[in-house]
Amino acid sequence: MRRLALKPYSYYDLLERFAEPGCPVCALLKVAQRRYLSALLYEFVTDPGAQAQFRAARGLCNPHAWALLDQREGLVGVAILYEQAISEWLDRLNEIEPPISNGGLGRLFRRDLSGAGRLAPERECGCCAQLAETERYALETLRDGLAEPSFRENYLSSTGLCLPHLVRLLPMLRDPAAFERVRDHQRERLSMLREQLNLFIARYGERGGGTPMGDEATSWRRAIALLTGDDGVFGVDHAPFDAKDGSE
Repeated sequence: MRRLALKPYSYYDLLERFAEPGCPVCALLKVAQRRYLSALLYEFVTDPGAQAQFRAARGLCNPHAWALLDQREGLVGVAILYEQAISEWLDRLNEIEPPISNGGLGRLFRRDLSGAGRLAPERECGCCAQLAETERYALETLRDGLAEPSFRENYLSSTGLCLPHLVRLLPMLRDPAAFERVRDHQRERLSMLREQLNLFIARYGERGGGTPMGDEATSWRRAIALLTGDDGVFGVDHAPFDAKDGSE
């Protein structure tokens, strides 16, 4: 079975993202998402292995399925892949039968006797799996790069990380000095953003609802991105936080 997997980004890809606004890890994941979906529709749409994976996952998760519609490769590939997913769903639906009464034992043991569980996806969304791998590689590269003066200097000139990626990076930093640098840098950037939010609120009222001038005009959008991660990088099967302790 041919596996659809793209090479993770490099040290230099991450360095380039430090000069851009927003979380650099999210920026890599946005590009990784587009690359994955484009490759899926252009290179792998008729590949038997990719189709088998798509069937087992019942397509893609909600955010990544809708993101397919933004791909320039067109809708024919979407139709081919989803014909496979629908066929798998229909095959499973044909296999299940109404439950046989068992005198309440099913309710007692809270068992699903309808067989509906067989309809559920058997594997995670392929795009989520790719983004999780890219994210892990990016965070490990960031962790290791912070030991290098030039890399660290570039990071400290960046916007910093979104909350989900900060939560994942901090437990990886065994060097107390690196931990403090990342924490203090993030604290400085968040303080600046809070000032811009307050300025936006004040100026919005002064102008009677008109568009404020300056960087504060987009402060609310940047606040959302920093608290939740960029749009689409966390799919249904790639949650922003671990259920136990906020890390993975």
